[in-house]
Amino acid sequence: MSSNSKICLYHQQDLQKRHTKPPYHCITWFIRRYVRTLVLVEFGLWWLSTTGTRLFVVPLAAANRQVLLPGDIILGGLFPIHEAGRNATMQCGRIKADQGVQRMVAMLFALEHINSNSKLLPGIQLGAQILDTCSVETHALEQSLEFIKTAMSTSDRLSCADGSRSSAFQRQQPVAAVVGAASSQVSVMVASMLQLFKIPMLSYSSTGVELSEKPRFAYFSRVVPPDNLQAKAMAHLVAKLEWTYVHAIADTGSYGERGMDSFRAAAIELGICIDGDVHKVTRRWTDDQFEELISRMRHTNKARGVVMFVDEDNLSSSLGQFITRDNSSPATIHHLRQFITCDNSSPGQFITCDNSSPATIHHP
Repeated sequence: MSSNSKICLYHQQDLQKRHTKPPYHCITWFIRRYVRTLVLVEFGLWWLSTTGTRLFVVPLAAANRQVLLPGDIILGGLFPIHEAGRNATMQCGRIKADQGVQRMVAMLFALEHINSNSKLLPGIQLGAQILDTCSVETHALEQSLEFIKTAMSTSDRLSCADGSRSSAFQRQQPVAAVVGAASSQVSVMVASMLQLFKIPMLSYSSTGVELSEKPRFAYFSRVVPPDNLQAKAMAHLVAKLEWTYVHAIADTGSYGERGMDSFRAAAIELGICIDGDVHKVTRRWTDDQFEELISRMRHTNKARGVVMFVDEDNLSSSLGQFITRDNSSPATIHHLRQFITCDNSSPGQFITCDNSSPATIHHP
């Protein structure tokens, strides 16, 4: 998808309420997305079987399953295999193929590639213990307790009367380091706990500004730049589009709020105004809450567009609410159809529909 693309979003709940059907090509998109998820999972299982990898899925509770790969050195993995649940009673939602399963399979592939090359780590096999975060901080923290159980274990001090150690109390291989997490909120919480046990953590996509505070996160590193650089790029994109007045929407929590603070600072330097206060949303907002927010934003005609600093799960829901209500409105509001989003917005979440009322998505 180009940096300036026409899209439309359809959610099953909205369609049921409105008793309407999406265009044929949008229905086809849903089918393709479902099939792609199945194909990705099947490919991962097929590849692991062809390599002879001894992979185990520990049958714990449904939301607490983990993938174990035996080895001399164990690396932990934190991936959002499932989306966050949409209510307080369900922490984990649908399977995430692109940003969850794909990343997990990539880690297993990398470990298998290293283990099969005798020149990289001769005589050493890397293993893995992979957990599902569901993009929920509290759930991820609960899952990550599995990483430190071995560090807290006292089984090495348990022995029989003759001095031998019972096979029932064999010490498990400790986790040497953890790869993850995806979201900044999860990384902040998990890194704070792992630091107590001096377990290093390397994130592949956490961009929160506060994670750069080394005294606080001494054992945390990442391979992506922080949000303050991205926020500056978003502000310059707003200036390039010649917008001088915008709406701002951010996630509640460190990622959205601190990222939007960086955007606000960069926007002031470029002479860009933000309409009132930053609107804060959560993934569990109700339709009525979105309706109230959009109603307030419609009263401001000065704004040229909407700047959004929200995570990948919340972005799809938020845009869907805007576009659904925009299509049902008797008068189209132009400034609520122009969006600038952060790098968490995956083009794969959107459907290209030429015959629908479009929204324009800009990326820095």
